[in-house]
Amino acid sequence: MSREALREIVLRAEREPEFRQIMETNGYVVLEGYDLTTEERDAAQRWDLAELRRLAGLDEEHRV
Repeated sequence: MSREALREIVLRAEREPEFRQIMETNGYVVLEGYDLTTEERDAAQRWDLAELRRLAGLDEEHRV
């Protein structure tokens, strides 16, 4: 399910600075192999963290 994949991406980016840096600069590379919707992929490639968290169903209480 794309929501689970997106949740994994967001939480990993919040925990791993190296992964986040790759997402911010070359997000398309990290997205290979993830089953995301067009809207999710677009938000990830723009590295719109607020939109990614919303799409993943993560609210402030889940922030790591």
